Amino acid sequence: MGGEVGELPAGWRLVRLEEIVTEGPTNGYSPPAAPGARGSRSLKLSATTQGRMILSPETIKPLHETIPPGSWQWLAPGDLLVQRSNTADLVGTAAVYDGPPNAFVYPDLMMRIRFSDPATTRWVWRYMNSPIGRRFFSTMAAGAAGSMPKISGAKLRAMPIVLPPLPEQRRIADILDKADAIRRKRKEAIALTDELLRSAFLEMFGDPVSNPKGWEVRALGAYCDMETGFAFQSARFESDGVRLCRGANVLPGAIDWSDVRYWPSREDVADRYRLRAGDVVLAMDRPWISSGLKVAIVSAGDLPAHLVQRVARLRAICGLTNEYIYFALLQPQFARHCAARMTETTVPHISPHDIRSHVLPVPDHATLRRFSQVGAMILDAKRQAERALADAEVLFASLVSRVFRGDPARCFIESTHGVRS
Repeated sequence: MGGEVGELPAGWRLVRLEEIVTEGPTNGYSPPAAPGARGSRSLKLSATTQGRMILSPETIKPLHETIPPGSWQWLAPGDLLVQRSNTADLVGTAAVYDGPPNAFVYPDLMMRIRFSDPATTRWVWRYMNSPIGRRFFSTMAAGAAGSMPKISGAKLRAMPIVLPPLPEQRRIADILDKADAIRRKRKEAIALTDELLRSAFLEMFGDPVSNPKGWEVRALGAYCDMETGFAFQSARFESDGVRLCRGANVLPGAIDWSDVRYWPSREDVADRYRLRAGDVVLAMDRPWISSGLKVAIVSAGDLPAHLVQRVARLRAICGLTNEYIYFALLQPQFARHCAARMTETTVPHISPHDIRSHVLPVPDHATLRRFSQVGAMILDAKRQAERALADAEVLFASLVSRVFRGDPARCFIESTHGVRS
């Protein structure tokens, strides 16, 4: 295979993928499809982009063509699907098909692989999605400028795989499955708190559009103090500065500080840009708006931080509460309000005026106080679930690293540089 491999554990060996497959890689088939078509059903690329199989109306498309019984195109449980073309971050993403037999075909942008033992399927699936596998696809995928990178069947067949004995494959796959299940349960808990919050909001206040409780309707700007941030230089200051809350930091329901930029502490920042616990922050730029509203409540753990341009800070006044403002902004009509008023400039964004002009019902003080109490409890449960998810993510990443890491693995990647097709 070329290159220095290094020492492997007893019984482990270095193989090329083609040495262990029983079938494939085989490109799929993409006949014409359309909503309401009455033929067979095919997976969309989105069915596998998360590294696991997702079968839903959003990831399946009906075809005009009816695929005959017994065709090679039908998927069978345990098939490994690899994305042969996608963005640089997703090309090569693998997922194991776990649906019923002869129910779906797969598109041309995927390749199917089959193995003789389910344990090997699970091992290769995890290996392909591990950091080592991702580096392989990043290195070997090719494409013209402006196009999606592609990985060919020849390059995939030559992919080096570190392969333990079957019993070890099963043991390690079981451990990773359990750690992955913990991650999924944590995500489900977070989704449940979001649903509880939406349900509590609608139960107490009713639908903001139909306003069934007959609350007074006023513009948002009449009930909140709103500020947008200051312009800052794009240079990154690694230490001794004022932490900045940018659009990239504001996520749906949380603030992410994994990519932090600072303003030099020697340069004054006006107090009006200083965030407080309980403030509502909203990213005003597209893609932050168009990819899903990025709005969050600032917690004590997010401080100190200062607001920068194209991020709005809303602070309740006149009897309204920050919790009510936050959940009012999460309602679909606010997203529609923003989309209809997006300013198509060099950096498309929603203006402060258009945020202030959004109208919403204004409930009575007793209902607002009751919702704030309920919302605070649910938000606290959500933050606990988010911390538990972060711990589960670290655990899973650590396990994957311990299984697939090492200098030999880097040599394996390097040994494939000469593979071309």
